[in-house]
Amino acid sequence: MPILIRDYETRSTLDLPDVGAWRYSQHASTDIFCCGYAIDDGPIELWLPGDPIPAAFSEAANNPDWLVAAFNDGFERLVEQHILGPRYGWPLTPIERHRCLQAAALARALPGSLDGVTAALKLEQRKDDAGRRVMLQMARPRKPRKDEDPKGVYWFDDEERREQLYAYCKQDVAAERELHRHLPFLEDSEQALWILDQAINDRGVQIDRTLLDVATPPGTAFVCG
Repeated sequence: MPILIRDYETRSTLDLPDVGAWRYSQHASTDIFCCGYAIDDGPIELWLPGDPIPAAFSEAANNPDWLVAAFNDGFERLVEQHILGPRYGWPLTPIERHRCLQAAALARALPGSLDGVTAALKLEQRKDDAGRRVMLQMARPRKPRKDEDPKGVYWFDDEERREQLYAYCKQDVAAERELHRHLPFLEDSEQALWILDQAINDRGVQIDRTLLDVATPPGTAFVCG
């Protein structure tokens, strides 16, 4: 069964840890820098906006024998669903054929970060620390300079940083692929629970706001996440 491992690098005016992947991926300012991907032990490739859609993604979306995987696959899936699909015509693979390497690590009481789990397993392929610093610079707007409109939105986005970001993205794919060689996907029963969890997160939780308004005394702060 071919496995397509992919990793996306994005930027946005929103802070991903603050707002979560669903809101982040739906925001108009959120866009993609690149996609790193590999099929099984094949070469690690890079897709950039404006390039043709890689044949591997069309095959994965339409061939029931293929799987797609990522570390924290829920993020990659939402990027595909809310950005790559609508804006770039990206084919979407059914969730039943998604696999999450982060979930596989957590199910075995391993660290929930890619750097942490590859270190714990003493793998050769690790995250690129210098590239990660560049990624964090490019993922959020920079501060306006003195000669710029203080209300404008500006980015760190130059050729040197982009090349570092592309290398960082491809290295993440290399680390994820080696991780999968040492760490099997979830068992079928746990995979079914993971899919259910994704569906619940996508749907959200219904809240009776009228009841909350009646039950909450005036002046009480209530935050609905």
